Amino acid sequence: MPALVVANSPSAVRASKQALNKLEEIEALKAALDANPSILGRLMRTKDFKEGVTAFVEKRTPQWTNG
Repeated sequence: MPALVVANSPSAVRASKQALNKLEEIEALKAALDANPSILGRLMRTKDFKEGVTAFVEKRTPQWTNG
């Protein structure tokens, strides 16, 4: 019975909510990390990506076209 009393205490409820929120954050982070390769793959095929790399190599300011 003492475990039920502890589980219903305000600090236990608060800790449980914090743990659930962290789990949601972890799941959101996992989803974001899972999506990362496809997002980066699309980005690396853009004109702006190529312009950024070229400008870096040529040590000049990139001229972005949003393409």
